[in-house]
Amino acid sequence: MIRFVVSSLKVAVIVISTLAVALGGFQAFDHYRSQAEENAGVGESVVFTIGKNDEADDVAKNLHKRGLIRSEQAFALRVRYVDRDIKPATYTLTKGMSVATIVDLITTEKSKAVTKVKDYKITVVEGWRVEQIADELDKLKYPPGGEAFLRAVEDYPHDSYDFLNGTKKGTLEGFLYPATYDFTNETSPEELVTMMLNAFDQAFTPEMRDRAEAMNLSIYDVVKIASLIEREAVVDDERPLIADVYLKRYDQGWKLEADPTVQYVIGKRDGKWWPVPTAKDLEDTDSAYNLYKHSGLTPTPICSPRKLSMLAVLQPADSPFMFFVARKDDSGRHLFAATGEDQTANQELINSGADLSEYDTKYTQYLTNP
Repeated sequence: MIRFVVSSLKVAVIVISTLAVALGGFQAFDHYRSQAEENAGVGESVVFTIGKNDEADDVAKNLHKRGLIRSEQAFALRVRYVDRDIKPATYTLTKGMSVATIVDLITTEKSKAVTKVKDYKITVVEGWRVEQIADELDKLKYPPGGEAFLRAVEDYPHDSYDFLNGTKKGTLEGFLYPATYDFTNETSPEELVTMMLNAFDQAFTPEMRDRAEAMNLSIYDVVKIASLIEREAVVDDERPLIADVYLKRYDQGWKLEADPTVQYVIGKRDGKWWPVPTAKDLEDTDSAYNLYKHSGLTPTPICSPRKLSMLAVLQPADSPFMFFVARKDDSGRHLFAATGEDQTANQELINSGADLSEYDTKYTQYLTNP
């Protein structure tokens, strides 16, 4: 009997030692792998909820999905090792935490990581670029932060939506639809991106898709041109006129010569995402986005356009115009011209300081849907 007990104890010691070695191995592996993946969002806060009916395997899968652990096996082994129950609650965890730390935080009474679910609201403004959305998330103090949102945009699978077919990988510029979104601190950056893409999918209707196809334009083409309109137009009734100019220039192989494309290149943070370009900027900015130097469209859209701008591309005005220039009278309107000579005359008229109010409704005759 004693020999049996001793043998059992030996077996138990061996099993425990093996578990300890394995656990140490998993922890070391997790530690060094974490160090090797500096760009995987280490330091990013993640709000994570464990439900009352969640089993350890469910928690492991969800932690892995949210990028908080890399090995579900190491997590399960650690839970078994500490021999404590996982406590249902909402926690704020940090990417890069060791498995041991996470297990301790979610199995401890009155854990310091327990947090409350907080509601957020973001309004994505028409004409914003992706970085402006990230800036707004930082202002809201959204736990993962704006950089995590940008990583989610960069890594988002483009095969998730048919309208992303043929789009440039690594960016969703133009497709994060301008609208107001309600979410919580539990909402992951990937989920937030999905909400915005779903809104685009609803806004770009089957009828709009059919119309784009009839015009021999891809959805990507429509969004690229609409993004230029969004940055150029201030007054809604001018959107179809500006669309008409851009479409004719594009069809005829002219350079689009759109100032906002240069703004997109030279824009910087600190409230200067859309600086007014100088003549030197327009001439010297060496980028495929500079449509003063390159024909065709930009490599990607330059901002998130509203539906009205996309409809303007699909229902442009029927005008003789090939040029337009912004007025300087705070009206937000433009003067349009059919020839280069007329464009020069319009520029001189604007610079003269003359009253241009007679032009407020002059161009409505060319609208297909006045």
